[in-house]
Order: sequence, then C-alpha cells, then structure tokens
Amino acid sequence: MPTLERAYILKWVPEQAEDIYWVLTGPAQIVKVEVPRGQIHDKEFAALETMDVATFQQKRHSQEVREKLAIALELVRA
Repeated sequence: MPTLERAYILKWVPEQAEDIYWVLTGPAQIVKVEVPRGQIHDKEFAALETMDVATFQQKRHSQEVREKLAIALELVRA
C-alpha cells in the first residue's frame, strides 16, 4: 500500500468551477488535483492526474513556482 509522508503545493489556480493544485508527492512525482467548488455531490470528487517532475518542468512556470519546486525537491530528498 503506498504511503505519503510529505506533500508540497507548488502551484494553485482558482477556477470558476474548481480549484487546481499541483502537488509534489515524492522525489519524482507531481499530482494535479482538481477540486470542485460549491456543494459536493456523491458523484463529484477530486480529479487526480499524475506526472513526473521532468514533464512538469518542461512547461512554462513562474519564477516563484520554479523556486518552490527546487525547495520542495530538496526537502523531499533530505
């Protein structure tokens, strides 16, 4: 069974219908989490998409996001 010791939010984008988070969950994995806003129904839940760190780094990100990633990677590997 997988375990999660630490998670670091790298980026957060509030959208009209949901909030989107990119979370570092390990030394090589990032999870994109889409959390619906408003009243949650039985069929509505967070959507998860995993990607590796290299894929995330290939996209354009602000300096702040790049710095958060570098710091989070240091903390995960420590």
